Amino acid sequence: MNDYERYIVTTDAVQLAELRAAADELDTYELGARAMSLGLFPPDYAEGEHHSITLYGPPGHKGPPLLVWSVGLYSPDAEDLYVDDDEGQGDDGGVDTAWAGLGVGIAASAQGDKDDEVGSGPRVTADPPITRSDKGAALNHDQPPPLDKIRLLPWWVALAAVCAVLVTIVVTYVLVLFQIPDATQSDETFVIETAKLRISAIRYALTAGAGAVGILALLLAFHRQRQGERQQQHKELESASMQNDAQQRRITELRIKAVEQLGSESPAVRIGGLHNLERLGDLHPELRQIVLDEICAYLRMPRVRSEVEKQSRLEEFQLAIIGSTSSEEQHVRLVAQEILQRHLNQRKHPGGFWEHTRMNLSGAVLDRIDFNGAELRNADFAQAKFIGRPNFEETRFVGNVVFTEAKFMAGANFFKAIFEGSAQYQRVEFLQSAVFSWAHFRQDALFMYGSFGQDAEFTGVEFDGRSYFNSTRFETSASFKNARFDAIASFHSARVKSVATFENVEFESHATFMEVYFGSEARFKNAKFTASADTSFNKTVFCERSDFENTSLRESEIFSQARFNRLYTHTPPSGWNMLTGTEDPAWGSIQMSESPR
Repeated sequence: MNDYERYIVTTDAVQLAELRAAADELDTYELGARAMSLGLFPPDYAEGEHHSITLYGPPGHKGPPLLVWSVGLYSPDAEDLYVDDDEGQGDDGGVDTAWAGLGVGIAASAQGDKDDEVGSGPRVTADPPITRSDKGAALNHDQPPPLDKIRLLPWWVALAAVCAVLVTIVVTYVLVLFQIPDATQSDETFVIETAKLRISAIRYALTAGAGAVGILALLLAFHRQRQGERQQQHKELESASMQNDAQQRRITELRIKAVEQLGSESPAVRIGGLHNLERLGDLHPELRQIVLDEICAYLRMPRVRSEVEKQSRLEEFQLAIIGSTSSEEQHVRLVAQEILQRHLNQRKHPGGFWEHTRMNLSGAVLDRIDFNGAELRNADFAQAKFIGRPNFEETRFVGNVVFTEAKFMAGANFFKAIFEGSAQYQRVEFLQSAVFSWAHFRQDALFMYGSFGQDAEFTGVEFDGRSYFNSTRFETSASFKNARFDAIASFHSARVKSVATFENVEFESHATFMEVYFGSEARFKNAKFTASADTSFNKTVFCERSDFENTSLRESEIFSQARFNRLYTHTPPSGWNMLTGTEDPAWGSIQMSESPR
């Protein structure tokens, strides 16, 4: 039995067809879970284990790749390594243990086979698992078409050829002889001439026969040439297949070696592994997504800690802020960031841009990362920690982008950024100023429960989709001057402690400021509320000056139970008057002075 045969998932035609159909939609681990739900388990399976299924084509295999178990490459304990706390790092906090948790390693067979030849069995798998879309790069075992046997001419073909030659000779002789007059005269001269003509007829017949033989010889030569060309073509295809197979083996070996280098204790070796991965992506475009996944996976891993840092209870991003994290490890991670910055920016590096479909940096600690002008597809920065001020100026986010629960220690720059999909900033923390001026949100912008420690700049921003700032805290000023909201704009229960600027803002749809707390000035001068009936400032609190000059709001319930501090000057919308509160004279309200027309 070959080494890989123990790991074949199933030979049942029905189950195999179901799993192959599911492989188009599921990743390798989900496919493994589907197989287990059908009662299919890998060798030596223990309850609670998780295994993936890999597409594999052994040398000489014909037909679709086999479905085999990637045994020993993943365990539930590895999941703890994604957590930011000290648990799951192990006693040494080393990279080897963490990197193994990503599913990178060599699976030894249950029979103890020591064969190191790549491709001899389902032995090598790296995170992320090779999916159906990536399998052409790592599992390409296309075989040349089988060569048909050389067809020998059957005996009846030779007999038919001989008969054809004879028939040609006879027919030619008869046709020529038919033109010769009968030798009935006794003239000797006439008899001699007739004999000469008969001899010429024989010569013509033989010549025709020779021509027929020549034609048959040409046909035979053509047949032989065609067989020779087919043999040569088969040899060339076989040679190309062998070269391609050798190349794919080499690629797999280089990739495994680079991944193993990332698990080294030496920073120089880890840097070499990163550059080897980059070179692999440059030379083989079909592997670029996998290379990006592995570099992002490295940035998501816990950092190497010194002995003193191991005793500390500080989180990694806190150590990075105070400069306690190993400078060598920091340099390795900066190199990884530079590779991403270099190959995801078509404007700065047009020849080095890598097409990709995803970028997962969730939970990563990123130091002064610069994606100025980059193009990021389906980027995931959930729970990421940004040390230093990240630069996303004029960045183009294709697909959905996730910053949920991310923390920006030094603020962020999203000036003129373009968000083509939904932008998710729920529970995000900006400890310093955040700049989104003149950005363009083409779909939903979700900033619920976020926190802006310093100035929040949204000047000139275009919100094509819904925008939600519900329960968001602006610790200082918030500026939305000249912004445009084409769909729902909700600031329900938001708190702005300093100046809130909404001058010249256009609200084209429903706008709600219910229960908003304005701790300082609230400026709505020249604001345009197109859907006035769907606008609400109910229970809103204006602690200082408010300015609604040149603002038209024509629904009497818009400011229901809103409170205005009468110690400050307030400019209500056109047609509204300030009233003194009956319960507390220091607080007033406004109401319409005339009925809406």
